[in-house]
This record gives sequence, C-alpha cells and structure tokens, in this order.
Amino acid sequence: MYSRSMTNELMSWWAARMLELVPEQLLRRDATRMDALLLRLSDTRDRVGILVRRKGQQQDLGEVALNANGVASANTALAKHRRPKLVLLCLQSDILLERTVMLPYAALRHVDQLLVYEMDRLTPFTADEVFWNWAPIKHDRARNQLHLRLSLVPKAGLREVLMVLSTAGLGPVQLAVPMPCGETRLLPLDHAVAQPRHQRAVLLAAAATATLAVAVVAAPFALQLHQIMQLDSRAGELRPIIAEVDAARRRMAESGSGADVFAAEATRVGSVVRALATLTEVLPDDTYLTALTLRQGKMTFTGRSAGAARLITALSVDPAIRDPAFLAPVTRGVGGGGDSFSIRAELGR
Repeated sequence: MYSRSMTNELMSWWAARMLELVPEQLLRRDATRMDALLLRLSDTRDRVGILVRRKGQQQDLGEVALNANGVASANTALAKHRRPKLVLLCLQSDILLERTVMLPYAALRHVDQLLVYEMDRLTPFTADEVFWNWAPIKHDRARNQLHLRLSLVPKAGLREVLMVLSTAGLGPVQLAVPMPCGETRLLPLDHAVAQPRHQRAVLLAAAATATLAVAVVAAPFALQLHQIMQLDSRAGELRPIIAEVDAARRRMAESGSGADVFAAEATRVGSVVRALATLTEVLPDDTYLTALTLRQGKMTFTGRSAGAARLITALSVDPAIRDPAFLAPVTRGVGGGGDSFSIRAELGR
C-alpha cells in the first residue's frame, strides 16, 4: 500500500512539473500583482497587519495580535470584504538568506532535485528546515555553468505564526519578501501549512496523484516483463548473426588484418571497455552500475548511489565525458538502499 509520505512526494513532484509549464512572467504577475490578502508580519512576530489588494490598490484593515482574539477580529473585518483567494505572508527582508549557486548547465532540468540533496552542503540547513526557491541569474557559456540565486527562510521562527494563521483560516500559500531593490522574493510553503480554502484543489490533485501512483507502481513491473520477453525473442534472432561474426573474427585474425579493422571500428562507435574504465575512474566508490548501453559513442547507464545528485557534477569534470544528464528523476531507495538513477552522456573519442 502506498504510504502518505510517498503520496505527498508524488503530489509535490507532479505539481512542480505542472508549474514548470506556466511562463515565469505569469507566475510573477499572479503573486505580486493579482488580488491577494496580505498578512504583514511585525518585527516582533506577535502581530500581523491585514491588507486587501484588489486591482492594484491596497486597503489597510488594521493590525491584530496573533492570538485567538486577534484573529477573530481579523475574520470579522474581512467578513465585510470579498476575500481574495491568494494569501501571502509578507516578511521583512532581513529574514531572507540568499547565495549564488553554480551548477553544470546540463543539470537545468533537475535543479529542484539537486538543491534538495545538496541543501545541507550549500547552507547550514537541510531542505526540510527552510522555505526556499531559486531563480536563474545567467548561463556561463564559456564554462557551461548555470548561475542561480538560492533564496531561503528558516522555518523555525515561523512555525507558531503559521500554525495560528492556519487554525484561523488565514493560512498563507506563499511567503513574500519585498527587497530594497523593488523586487519581491516569493517562496512557496509546504503542504502542511496550505490554507483550508484550497482543499478542493488539493483533493483534485490528490485524485490525479492517486491515479499516477497506481501507474507508477505497476508500470515498472509490466515494463520489465515486456522487456525480458523482447530480449529473449531478440536473443534468438541474433544467435545466427553472432555465429557469423565469430567466424568472420577468426578469419580476420588469421589473416593478420583484423586488429586494424577492429581498432578503427572501436574508434568509430566507442569501446565498452574504455567506457567502463572511464566510469570506474570517475564515479564515487559508493556508486555501482546495473546496466550500461553504448551506441555510436552515446552511452546510457543506470545504477544506485549513496548520493546520485552529485554524479552529474562529477561526470561533467571529466573531459572524456560530454553532456551528462539525468534521463529520469532520481528515486530515493527505501531503508537506506541508495538512490536509483539513469544517466545519458557522450563518450569522447
């Protein structure tokens, strides 16, 4: 049976992929210009200012204490207004932590996944200890690196605030941090603090995720069975061809010209032995392969690693390997079994 945590992870992944289809300009407009309920947290974090933004104009409804009486007063004041669906918790800029991160450009499609695995190395926190987001800064074409800005806010100082707001039906969906330069940093919140009024959307997403979960569980087994049957059939077809190749190899070896022919062919399509030697040299000791395919100098390999997120970086450093990239999202193993990965790359000649 699928666990709640696995379902939540699938829901988060599915929502993130859908969000990637929305142009960045629309996302920025939705969060910073559209109608919204703004909760402005005080410096002491015991009061919030209530503002309603509609059609670019803000109406200040006053400030209330973060307690039962205060939030009751806030709801009374909001009852007189058509409450926007979007709720933002506005923070002071001094609570925001930011740094520049450089990654191989090949990792662009897997930035979220890499940052989750590398957060404790890049910052003093793990990914589940902060609210975070990132934005690209530039593409260094000379070094083929992606420069991005990582923004984060520690959860520790906001847990009580978010709990009070969520209990009162005022739970925000994003953090908004206005910057001195005029920009606003937006950081999404996790599902644990999602506001109750979005339950319908969450239920619809959960239904879609449940369907996806069934497919995810069943698909690998069906695919493996189908692949095994295809391989068995293909192996039977290839046996006569293999016998002819072996006979030709013996004749060429006897004639003395076989070595040059094999060397030229290996240079053209790539050497499996050289590919294995290169990967053995580059990959960490806690990584092992379960499959390797090499065709026309392009290799695909799968396996397990104690830290699959770092493999792209390790492979990008070696000049014998070009354009490494994940073929599919990295899957974390159950019970400390390591991360499952699938990577494609080109083997240099």
